[in-house]
Amino acid sequence: MGGQHEHPVALIHRALDVMMREADRSDPLVESLVALTEAIEQLAHVALVSDGLSAENRVKALRDAIDCARAATVAARFGMTAGADHHSP
Repeated sequence: MGGQHEHPVALIHRALDVMMREADRSDPLVESLVALTEAIEQLAHVALVSDGLSAENRVKALRDAIDCARAATVAARFGMTAGADHHSP
């Protein structure tokens, strides 16, 4: 068990890459999972690189991450609504 471990941000990126290639994104719930994973990746990336950024670039990167999180929230809300509509009698 003493091997090298992959950085968590790299693991998130790999998971997102697999989801983008293989997930059935026509399902609104799956799409919301993809959007949430994108938001997590963006926020993790900002946290990882923020120390090396200028104040202006840090704010821009954080805005981009927040926009991604907002998109994920909208996708998740849509997924829940569409999922509930799909399962209604």
